[in-house]
Amino acid sequence: MRTPFRLFLCLLAIVAFGGCKPEPPPAAAATAAPVQAAPSASTLSLFGAGTCLSLHDWSMKGEREFTFSDNYARASNDDEEGTNSEPFVPYQMHFNVRLGAHTRSGQIEFDQGQALLDAVVVDQDDILKAAQVCDGHIFVINLAQERGGSLVIGNLGDGGISITRLPYSSGDEDTAQVAFKDGALVVTDANGSFRLEETLDAEETDDPMYGLVPESIECKQESPQGYVRLWIVPNIDGSIRKFDLLTVMPSKLSCSASAGFDDNAVVRQDKDVTHVEWEGEDYDSQMRIVRSGGTYRLETAGYYPPAFCGQSAQLVESVTLQRGQARCVDAIWPAKQ
Repeated sequence: MRTPFRLFLCLLAIVAFGGCKPEPPPAAAATAAPVQAAPSASTLSLFGAGTCLSLHDWSMKGEREFTFSDNYARASNDDEEGTNSEPFVPYQMHFNVRLGAHTRSGQIEFDQGQALLDAVVVDQDDILKAAQVCDGHIFVINLAQERGGSLVIGNLGDGGISITRLPYSSGDEDTAQVAFKDGALVVTDANGSFRLEETLDAEETDDPMYGLVPESIECKQESPQGYVRLWIVPNIDGSIRKFDLLTVMPSKLSCSASAGFDDNAVVRQDKDVTHVEWEGEDYDSQMRIVRSGGTYRLETAGYYPPAFCGQSAQLVESVTLQRGQARCVDAIWPAKQ
């Protein structure tokens, strides 16, 4: 259970600073759901609330300290022929944060293994120089590659630190940027700006409870024609970063389609339309998402069925999602043959 410890922080403040100051008023709500800090995070935000600071500016010896460690040396231990000299060891990163007398810890394991290690030079001094602390409780480390990279993001709470990894895209000379705006952590990369939010249902995701992930919206619908689920990750401007579509017919035959900037689909943005194209061995496929305010309509015309569906299964012709509504506005199925 994540129990608040404001009383401890207040006593700490009385000893160290001579009193407890009231919290600043909450930031204005964003038009889309912002990151909601972990239940105890407001009690932990002793310094830097509402902004992002360098780790150097946030740290205060004896009061606020962040340390990072990893198993890079062991995970990248190769023999002379270039093969692992011992059983495969996944790369792990460990975060430790000390506030006064209290220490919180967390870790994350990378499933990319050696491929990640080959692409990223993990230098602890460089990592700590580039680390940032946002809103006083979110710790961000940038593992930059020649193009793109990953943000490793730790969300501090009473129970520990929930850590997630966020791949991003970039050119040769730039990298991802982070900022804290309207109560949310905002990430900007080569494909736009998007908000992060907490995972609150860890049973439905591989991410830890209270880990920070890209804001997403989804809808579901059951009908006599079948089941539909559409999941979308939007940018702040409404363009689409990722989507995932699943349909299941009453016969249990299913179709699925997904695309994003980190897979082999080509995503192209127009003013109010996101075009998605796949290049196949037998037949190219295309879909598009038309957006208007908080409404998104995925149109699947132009897809090659064998690339997305089991034998004899059919994909919906279109499905409409309205932000804030759990049930899809509509789902249009092909006419029966």
